[in-house]
Amino acid sequence: MKNGVCILWLDGTPTEQHNFLIPDVKDHGFYRQGISISCFITKEAKRLQKAHRSGKWDVKGKRADIVIEPDVHMLLQSFPKYNIKAHALPIFHCNSVWDLYKAIGYDYKKKGYN
Repeated sequence: MKNGVCILWLDGTPTEQHNFLIPDVKDHGFYRQGISISCFITKEAKRLQKAHRSGKWDVKGKRADIVIEPDVHMLLQSFPKYNIKAHALPIFHCNSVWDLYKAIGYDYKKKGYN
């Protein structure tokens, strides 16, 4: 299993940290979860890029920053850069990508937040 970290933002403020697991290539469920989380990361990055192009630096509503091992260590080191105190965020643990989506209120079938 690989580890992933999701920082959930609400109106430009970090609110929660979700640690989640992604199956390895040899594990059952890898393909669907791997494709899904990859598409989700791309979608969230495009939303942020679109906001930056229009001169806004914060996306209104919910937004997620997601990194997957081995980049987790880099994200945790970058907390001071983004003015995030890792210990101040509530930390949740999810056993799969599907559990992560449920925890952050993301509907992967409709491709949007609830």
